[in-house]
Amino acid sequence: MDVPAVEEMRATGWAALDPAEVRDRIRGAILGGACGDGLGAPFVGQDVVAAERFEGHRHGMRLLTHTDDTVLTLVLAQHLSHPAGGRGDLHEDRLAREFAWAWRREPWRAHGTGEQQVFRSVLFGIPWRRAAAELVGDTGSNGIGNGGAARVAPVGLLGRSLDAVLGVARRSAQLTHPHPLGQGGAALQAAAVALAASSDRDRPFDREVFLDAVLACPAHPAFVPRLHRMRQLEGESLAAVVGEFSNAVSALESVPAAILAFLHSPDDPEQVLDLAVRFGGDTSSVAAMAGTLVGARCGASQLPSDLVPRIEDGPRVVDIADGLARRAVMFAPVPAA
Repeated sequence: MDVPAVEEMRATGWAALDPAEVRDRIRGAILGGACGDGLGAPFVGQDVVAAERFEGHRHGMRLLTHTDDTVLTLVLAQHLSHPAGGRGDLHEDRLAREFAWAWRREPWRAHGTGEQQVFRSVLFGIPWRRAAAELVGDTGSNGIGNGGAARVAPVGLLGRSLDAVLGVARRSAQLTHPHPLGQGGAALQAAAVALAASSDRDRPFDREVFLDAVLACPAHPAFVPRLHRMRQLEGESLAAVVGEFSNAVSALESVPAAILAFLHSPDDPEQVLDLAVRFGGDTSSVAAMAGTLVGARCGASQLPSDLVPRIEDGPRVVDIADGLARRAVMFAPVPAA
């Protein structure tokens, strides 16, 4: 499958959605990401997530408190919803300030060290390009990390062409992730979100077609072997899948893990979120990305009814998602009769 064929598939699927479906998909993606973030947050850094502990959190009553992933996703969604943004474009200087202000309000949200360095510099009036350039030699989480990918969902939810999605995703990531792998992970996740959001829910989900489409998107060549590996895991036990894709904070590990969790049960949000946390490692980011994908496919109406009310600041999350949906509907094609 080549890029033009993938773009035709995405555009055709998006054009078939009416405004109510667009809103449900966008709500689902943003709420699904926040839900995954909150479910995974208590287990970050654990190589093995004990089933008993996870089940206690999953079926408990505590608030699903989110991390920086959801904070910055909401900031980006609001940024893209702003009329000054044209058709969902972004203004890097303004977005850098908005990210920095969000960090200043809630510095405890588990922001990466590189993000904090950039945001602190921006607040002191240092241009973000200069601040980010100082991270180029960083081989830690913020040099090649998944932060850009974990917050990128709004870019893939506006119905724009894949070319635009890939470009804007990279631009949004470069503020804090100057490494090509960090930007490539954001581009890959944004493309996957766009494809999931435009998929036809009235037809059985075709994993092979979806994976072919994702592979056709020019994100970064380093991701290709990991995406191909998913085909070889078809029919494998859950334990084998988890063992194969255990991950850390690098985009190269965690973005494919999130896509694999989605592909494992693309029409069952609860199973997707469960598997994403079971991977271990950077559980909040992986579950946030996987939750975004399955939410974009299934919509808010299909998210677990016992989890959505537990999302921290849920009404605000919905309000921001609806603002993004209003922006998306403005540019959506009229559904074919």
